[in-house]
Amino acid sequence: MFARKHLAECDSTNAVALTWADNGAPHKSLVTCDSQTHGKGRGGRIWSHYLGGLACSFILRPKIEIHQVSQITLVTAAALLQAFESLHLNALVKWPNDLLLPDSRKFAGILTEAHSTANIIDVVIVGIGLNVQRLVGSPPEYGFLSDIGYMGNKSDLLESILDSLEFHFDHLDRAGHFSFCLNYLKGRSATLGKAVAGGIALDFNSDGSLLVQDAQGKVSTLY
Repeated sequence: MFARKHLAECDSTNAVALTWADNGAPHKSLVTCDSQTHGKGRGGRIWSHYLGGLACSFILRPKIEIHQVSQITLVTAAALLQAFESLHLNALVKWPNDLLLPDSRKFAGILTEAHSTANIIDVVIVGIGLNVQRLVGSPPEYGFLSDIGYMGNKSDLLESILDSLEFHFDHLDRAGHFSFCLNYLKGRSATLGKAVAGGIALDFNSDGSLLVQDAQGKVSTLY
């Protein structure tokens, strides 16, 4: 079970989660809000929050090594895709942290932020932004789960995905679990076989990084 905190409005659920974590929030705590004014995306970008969207952040205190933190993003993606499949909704992962509809429109993003002391992980914040129900005025270039048949609201969706997320979060330190998630994602990848920075994405490495082949045939690793 997740300890929960819900706000009508906040700047960023990740920021609220970090403050709560600093004040002693336990492992597997959850922050949700109805309206997020300054959502955070990967690389300092802004995640635009629409009224038909779900914004939430999880507080984790996993017993893993620092170098494994980046794998949590891919584990979270696998958990979400499995939850969607249980609702008969098919989606794809765009490495490393975006989820796409089958027509390649983005409808979700994952932002993982780790905080550590002397190479010991103190807390990991996993933020998820999901476009759920398309409303009047929603930008057509962005995907929503309702575009592929989801008829429930964002509160119902959250309850539907929590079991899958909790299972995967509980198994972060289990041997073989990340490999299982990675193999699952290979069959649902919008990246493999496609052009990426510097070449064509060939495969995932065992650590979740990407094997890329350039025009001269040289294979390198993208982190």
